[in-house]
This record gives sequence, structure tokens and C-alpha cells, in this order.
Amino acid sequence: MIEPGQPDIWHLAHDQVDDRLTVDLPELSGATEFWTGENGVVISTGIDAAAGLRDFPAPARLYAYGVVNRTLTGAETDLLTGYQINLRGE
Repeated sequence: MIEPGQPDIWHLAHDQVDDRLTVDLPELSGATEFWTGENGVVISTGIDAAAGLRDFPAPARLYAYGVVNRTLTGAETDLLTGYQINLRGE
């Protein structure tokens, strides 16, 4: 439970055990999946998949994860890669 007026902060820790964290997604056609972890940003485009559960990626540290049912714009891609640079303190 989040206290009123406090930020909603979530943390995922990979304990090196396959917990298979999943997200329930609608049917995807030409979607983009992206995440950022300790080794950088991963952006996968052109994903077609039936509706249902999709496993989260499982790097040792998962900082962000998202799926959009379209291609990212250049500006959105720049924001994602900039987010990773800021996490590294660069």
C-alpha cells in the first residue's frame, strides 16, 4: 500500500531463480518491446504475437520494461537510450 502523497516506486530484483514474471498482453502486430538493464537498452521491433502472457526479460537488474503496439519514434528511442546513460551516471 502506498501512503497518500508518497511516490509509487516499484523494484524488481532478479534472485537468479527463474520466477517467470509475466505480463498479460493483447495481440501484437508490428509491436516494439524494450527494456533497460545493467548492460544497456534492448529495443526489439516488428513483434507479432498472439494475446496472452509474455515473460519479462530476466537480466540481473531490470530497470525498465515496456511494450507498445507500434514502432517507436526517433525521439522515443533517444529518450530510452538517454535513460540508460543517466542510470550509469554519465
